[in-house]
Amino acid sequence: MREDKELDVIAGLTGCGMTVLLLVLAVLIVPPLIFMAGYFIGWILMVTCGQVVIDSLNTLLMGRHTFHISELPYIIAGLSLIGSFFKSTSTSTKCR
Repeated sequence: MREDKELDVIAGLTGCGMTVLLLVLAVLIVPPLIFMAGYFIGWILMVTCGQVVIDSLNTLLMGRHTFHISELPYIIAGLSLIGSFFKSTSTSTKCR
């Protein structure tokens, strides 16, 4: 009986209510997925050529040995998450 009422509430959402529900779900689901994808890519990078990347990052910081190879997946995941907030797309069509 209770499940029927919950289904009725979801089925009763129309237009604006469904849009708000989808936006809330997108805000809660998309950032963790981006972080996990970035972590996986960072792990692959760490396994394949991680030391070169870490040496390059340390060289960019003027000879400091700040980063360690085990931190690479977290660095890539954090940068991918931050970068996802600043991405923009633009399209243009030319009619002749």
